[in-house]
Amino acid sequence: MDKGQKERQARYYSKNKETIKARVLRWKESNARKISDYNRNVRAKKRREKEEERIRDSFRSKADNEREIERLLSLLDEDNFKECSRCKVRKPLTAYYKRKGTPDGLQYLCRSCILDSNKARKDKCNI
Repeated sequence: MDKGQKERQARYYSKNKETIKARVLRWKESNARKISDYNRNVRAKKRREKEEERIRDSFRSKADNEREIERLLSLLDEDNFKECSRCKVRKPLTAYYKRKGTPDGLQYLCRSCILDSNKARKDKCNI
């Protein structure tokens, strides 16, 4: 941008300052929903990146724990899915019972696998 162009821009802005401000305010009002969604997504992405970095930092000294790192990062998956330890199927978090002692607060097995094992145990006892 040359010097003459900058001067023209400055003159235009000084003459039309109120009009430009009003136009910007109208645009912000008409796009408020899009702006708030964008900001929310950006904040969520930054939180996720920060959490991933924290997890990676906690395991940097242990190179053989790559699988553990990937497992912990999968807990942060935006899709809110988790893999069952028994059937190895990715299911939504609602398919798991709660368990306070685990890192993610959910059982390792999905509800259907737990119900199957409970039924098998009952059948075995009633032989």
